[in-house]
Amino acid sequence: MGILGAMDMNELIEQLQTERHRIDAVIKLLSGSDTTTSAKVPKATRKRKKISAEARERIGDAQRKRWAKQKSPEKDFYAQRVVATAHPPHIPRPGSFFDMVRAQAAKPTTLARIIAYCVANGKFTTAKSTTFVATVRVRHALTRLGYLQRVGN
Repeated sequence: MGILGAMDMNELIEQLQTERHRIDAVIKLLSGSDTTTSAKVPKATRKRKKISAEARERIGDAQRKRWAKQKSPEKDFYAQRVVATAHPPHIPRPGSFFDMVRAQAAKPTTLARIIAYCVANGKFTTAKSTTFVATVRVRHALTRLGYLQRVGN
């Protein structure tokens, strides 16, 4: 590089340093660390849109309809009738939980009623919800005894 190249380089370095000082001043100003500016710029708040009562009601009705659609298959499942088979594949031991479920399923009843009976009369030693445990055990017992058929597979 010649003398002109060195002069251009010095000017370039000087310009970059000046630019750096300006950027530092802007950063101080924006971050609030500069002691000369005591007023802070308030944050911009977005106005909330107001929804009319009719629109809120329509949204609520649509959501309740979606919830009902999701819950209905489960309600239908627990409302189904439990039907005894001619030859059960498993003969339970007398006095066992399976025997209690079999005795209830021999009567014309629904799955929900058998679960409610087992919750009331069963002795579950668990930290979980007894209704949940009874539901799982009753469904398992009825499937094993041949009263409920597995769907799918």
